[in-house]
Amino acid sequence: MKKCLVAVVAAAMAAGMWAGTASAAQAGATSRSAGKRLARIRIILTKLDLTADQKAKVKEIVKDARASAQKATDRKAKIEIWKNAFKTIKMTVLTDQQRKKLHEILNHLRRAHTQASSHTG
Repeated sequence: MKKCLVAVVAAAMAAGMWAGTASAAQAGATSRSAGKRLARIRIILTKLDLTADQKAKVKEIVKDARASAQKATDRKAKIEIWKNAFKTIKMTVLTDQQRKKLHEILNHLRRAHTQASSHTG
């Protein structure tokens, strides 16, 4: 379960959901890759078949986390904010069945990534 949460948090952080202090060139490059990662997160959430109520709760949790992360001054604090947000989503919003499905999706993605890495390296 913890690995699952860490993967979601890592994906969210990589998606650029926190305020950064990169230069304009870095911000442009980050935005492009962040957009791709954010799209992947949205696809994963779509596969969980969230109800309208769950979507509203997730939106509120993410909104609050984003506001807190933008105020945070160091990377570790931002990571902790997002980690807590996704733990809250996982434990209070998702059903047991959705948590199981999330775990399966992330395991599948990890296996695919591992196989792709082993073939390229």
